[in-house]
Amino acid sequence: MQIGRIKQIVQRSASDIDEVELTVAWYYRPEEAIGGRKAFHGHKELFTSDHEDVIHKNTILGKYCTCELPYNPDLPMIMCDKCEEWYHLKCLEERNNKIELQNSFCCDHCKAKAKKARVE
Repeated sequence: MQIGRIKQIVQRSASDIDEVELTVAWYYRPEEAIGGRKAFHGHKELFTSDHEDVIHKNTILGKYCTCELPYNPDLPMIMCDKCEEWYHLKCLEERNNKIELQNSFCCDHCKAKAKKARVE
């Protein structure tokens, strides 16, 4: 996963709000730099760089599971219809959640919120 700082946000089309480009300045980890990681580098250390790209917003606005791992095409995900949070199916199964995939999916948090609202 790359890490960057958004320097500029530009909407390329007044009629299409999805046409947004970002200028991003990238950071690098020691192992990505010449010479690689050394013993004195911190575990989460990053270096600033002069590398910048102009990218479409959809390339960085990803889906993240509650396990905090990003979208991975090898791990199927599902979105809660209520809160629009994304979940890896594997994470839901590990928590012994029964996944009922009919026409919609509602996460445990939203189910509990709805249940509490009905009781009040």
